[in-house]
Amino acid sequence: LQSFPDRDIHAPILSRDGRLAAAQITTTQPSRRSELVVLDPRSPGRELTVLDVREGGRWLTPYDITPGNDRVVYGDRDEGGTTEALYVVGVEEDARPKRIAGGRALQQNARWSPDGALLAWTSNESGRSEALVATYDDTGLGRVVPASDGLAHTLGWSVSPEGTTTLHCFANNLETVREVSVEDGRVVLGPIRSGRSLGADTFFTAVDEDGGLALIRRGANEAPATRLELISGFFAPGTDPTPTD
Repeated sequence: LQSFPDRDIHAPILSRDGRLAAAQITTTQPSRRSELVVLDPRSPGRELTVLDVREGGRWLTPYDITPGNDRVVYGDRDEGGTTEALYVVGVEEDARPKRIAGGRALQQNARWSPDGALLAWTSNESGRSEALVATYDDTGLGRVVPASDGLAHTLGWSVSPEGTTTLHCFANNLETVREVSVEDGRVVLGPIRSGRSLGADTFFTAVDEDGGLALIRRGANEAPATRLELISGFFAPGTDPTPTD
């Protein structure tokens, strides 16, 4: 969809209808800089709209786009990767980012519910990675409710033909599911049920809004690594980046 000779593109995502894409763009020279951008992947020129900019070694990771394609939820992670805050920003030019979850821990993997009324994400603020859910509107987050009752490393939403909204949480290659609804502005959680076992060779999981799973698994014929190379674009001014033995 897009490429640059002097910049790197990270963590690209697409909206549900494929009409909007978001990504992080980074540069290392003359300074380290991260930008959160959106673009229309159908547009011939694919003009970029910059939504947020951070200097230094910070990372701006887009997680999801609202069903109405009017907001992006993303993370601002420090260089060491020990803290990450969640922000929401409109996709129009000059929109101002709003922080919705603090950076005292890792707040990650944010996903809007299929109707856009709820936001779920993972947080290790309690000392373990768990799923949190809250309502969301123009005023920000409602009351935040723990939803996984245990470990949750990634998550996603589905909605049944009858309109039941379900939160799927994944940890240690196991799935748990929980119905979530909103009554009088409050999040109401159903009982937690065991879901599918993903297999020990699974290292990436995503769920679609029909509840289907997309998995990336390690190949059965992968050989053990015998050599490791580290290539970095971060060099101090005036140094020679030529690798040495």
